[in-house]
Amino acid sequence: MIRFYLRRSTQMAQYKKHEVLNTIKEVAMNLFLEKGFEQTHIKDIAQGAEISVGNLYRYFANKQEILSALVPPSQIQALQDLLITRTHILHKMQLQIPLSSEEQNWYSNEYFDFLIANRKTLALIFKCRHETVFANAISSIVAEMLKLKYQLLGEQKPIEVPDDLNTTMQIIIAKTIELNAEVLSLEIKPAAMKRLLVNLDHFYQKGTAALWNKLIT
Repeated sequence: MIRFYLRRSTQMAQYKKHEVLNTIKEVAMNLFLEKGFEQTHIKDIAQGAEISVGNLYRYFANKQEILSALVPPSQIQALQDLLITRTHILHKMQLQIPLSSEEQNWYSNEYFDFLIANRKTLALIFKCRHETVFANAISSIVAEMLKLKYQLLGEQKPIEVPDDLNTTMQIIIAKTIELNAEVLSLEIKPAAMKRLLVNLDHFYQKGTAALWNKLIT
């Protein structure tokens, strides 16, 4: 009987610890999105989670550690993989190459559904993109997207990319990603959010088409 109560007590303690951990992460997520990383203090998170600062430090050493727990490296990689696939599909659309039914479904549904389903996490990545843990993530993703695009264009004909055009495209892609993050931060219904994301994607395609064509004409 004593063992039973000890085991039950241990299970309850573990459950409570897990519950507090999730509360800290949820409160931190909302505060980082609302106030920004720098403007959010440990005491703000502790207060929101209704625990002491000392108790919070039992779970996380600092804000960076909380941020890393909210967005693991696998999430960054998933975002990069998503945008690389999108680059392939938009390139085919630019060249008016018919998409397979699988590609059409991915671009029309899966791509936007992923963004919406992970909207808080993705918005946090861009909101805190200047912090140490994400310092190189966005620039690395943009560089990979451009590298792939130039490679795909080079399959049409040898190309030479002027520095000013490369810089322009870096800015456009980074700003487009930032605009998507702003949309993902909005408190609106998924259907309305998807319409906004689709509009932004069409704007990006139209706005960059002439620049891409400069390289192959």
